[in-house]
Amino acid sequence: MTEERSSFSFPTYASAVERMGTKSILSPLLWIAVPSFAFTIIGAYLMPDMRTLLVYSAIGLLVYVLLAYMYFALREPDRLQSEEFRIDSRRIELLGQQGSDIPVLDLQAEQVKNTYLPENTEEKAHGG
Repeated sequence: MTEERSSFSFPTYASAVERMGTKSILSPLLWIAVPSFAFTIIGAYLMPDMRTLLVYSAIGLLVYVLLAYMYFALREPDRLQSEEFRIDSRRIELLGQQGSDIPVLDLQAEQVKNTYLPENTEEKAHGG
């Protein structure tokens, strides 16, 4: 009998943070609020003498997240969109400008390393 070991392992918190991209302005807040809310509710269940305080804390946390969402929904709704959406919207906006003097950048262009290095650039810069 050969024992097979599963290659599955739970991701660590550090690896999750490394992969985390900021999808919207609320992502960092939700990364803190969701575990805090879960621990608060579990704590309220496990500690009956602190239940009232912990339930009010959980409700306060939810209200805080909702207020943050409403603030950005009313003041800066574009910040609730993902970074990819904002970049694509900006690209379309730039491409849609007809007859403007502003040059349009190709955001999909591949970056190329500058291989041209003029000889004696330091001497020419100092007038030598």
